[in-house]
Amino acid sequence: MYLAGDFNAEDLESDFFYSSDDMDEFCDDTTSDAEDSGDECYGSLPPEPRFGNVEYKLQLVSPCERRFQHLVTQLKWRLRSGGGSAVYVVGVRDCGALRGLRAGPLRASLRSLRSMANAIGAV
Repeated sequence: MYLAGDFNAEDLESDFFYSSDDMDEFCDDTTSDAEDSGDECYGSLPPEPRFGNVEYKLQLVSPCERRFQHLVTQLKWRLRSGGGSAVYVVGVRDCGALRGLRAGPLRASLRSLRSMANAIGAV
């Protein structure tokens, strides 16, 4: 896997690159990953780390173009932080709550992740 794009240390420390889902609300569509997948919680992980290569996403279903571009920027940040490797944990809120996904939204989220990686040439 390789990372296309150039970021310097100042860029990586900037809040612009912080990847909290709370900062991801760019579209008024009902399929954004900020939409809750239900009331059930199946336990928890530690909160999403601000730095490093781990990214929690509740879901990544059909993001609009602006949201998609922001998600690609987040992926670049996580890849850069992980030396070319990023770990996406889908079905989990930023706080670490394990929500899970049904099969359809999970497949759609994996398609979105694949599209994000393709957009920056990360294979």
